[in-house]
Amino acid sequence: MDPSNTIYCYLHIGGELVRDEHGNVEYMGGRRDGLSLEQSMTYNDFVSRICEKMNINIVGPTFSYTLPFDLYALQPLKNDEDLTNMFQFSDRCARVYICLASTVEDDEMIENGGQWLIETNPRTIAEYRCSDDGHFMQLLVALSVSIHGFQMGCRLIISIDSSHMSRPYKGALFSASSYDADDDMFPLAYGLFSFENYEDWLWFLEKLKMVIGERDVIITSDRHQGIIRSVSEVFSSENHAHCYRHIKENFSSFLSKLNTKGRKGKENALQMLDSIAYASSMKVSNGKAFLEVDLMERTCTCKAWQMSGIPCDHACAAIRRMGFDVSDYVNDWYKYNLQEKIYFGSMCTLVTHDMPMIDEDGTVCDALGYTYPFLNPPTTKLPPGRPRKRQIESQFM
Repeated sequence: MDPSNTIYCYLHIGGELVRDEHGNVEYMGGRRDGLSLEQSMTYNDFVSRICEKMNINIVGPTFSYTLPFDLYALQPLKNDEDLTNMFQFSDRCARVYICLASTVEDDEMIENGGQWLIETNPRTIAEYRCSDDGHFMQLLVALSVSIHGFQMGCRLIISIDSSHMSRPYKGALFSASSYDADDDMFPLAYGLFSFENYEDWLWFLEKLKMVIGERDVIITSDRHQGIIRSVSEVFSSENHAHCYRHIKENFSSFLSKLNTKGRKGKENALQMLDSIAYASSMKVSNGKAFLEVDLMERTCTCKAWQMSGIPCDHACAAIRRMGFDVSDYVNDWYKYNLQEKIYFGSMCTLVTHDMPMIDEDGTVCDALGYTYPFLNPPTTKLPPGRPRKRQIESQFM
């Protein structure tokens, strides 16, 4: 890097913009860091380098800078022209201020966004919960179009999962998805939570129970202890199945630790697990193995028909033997007319004009003068273990 073509950026993040008694704007709190950058770089490269350095999402933050002759006047930093001006007038050192989404604005949007969703999309379910001291805790949203599609013909299997978020307020994103007639995942509900634990999963599943009604569904998930306990309370343990992919990855990791006869032994063990899970070795033969197929109940002792809704090889042989059409025994949720019903509905977008604004005294009000309360950010804690710097790779390879 050519020293004559570089500039040192003093970075400020995680604080807030406040105005003192003299009307000057200051950036208070947060953390600071520094980075040397080439003056010839583009704005997009600048944003990427800054976000990588500060370990923040590239989508969302806004940037400002100050000039040496007026440290209280924030200049916008939005494009290549602004970046060129900053490099030109900062005299070898620039102060860059990174503003994440406003706490008050974010929490106010959560509180009122649910009501706007219900008004624009009737029959939408949107509920949130906060602590006694006003901190956000839990949120669930199930759009009316998703509820309608599920009721029209999705398979009665719901997959639930979670993902930890890395934005400034942390927390976890919960999701619940079903399967449409093309066997693709169909989003049913999602939620935001301060952490992934038993209490959060119990609240999420209780609200999910309201979405699906009295239907007898199967819940699939990983083996998180909070999920196992809460599913058994809300849906009963008989309605809980564990994701085979997670089971196989855990089993593969276990075999790697044991070093079972090298790579070949591991592959043989995984193939044996597949044969148990899918019962692929069980086939109708000339008396060496018998499988009972019941066309009235639509069952086979290999369980493949019951699990997928599509007749297995053994069932197809019995159906053809009776002179029937195999397609008549495929469950309705795979058929085209149900796919049309599932995606018949549509979602209305939220109206974004006349959105509530924050006055200088911190009051949230809209264009008509109505005031709104606001929530404090959630109280979160770091998940156990060391922070991951990369995603976990598949254990199958």
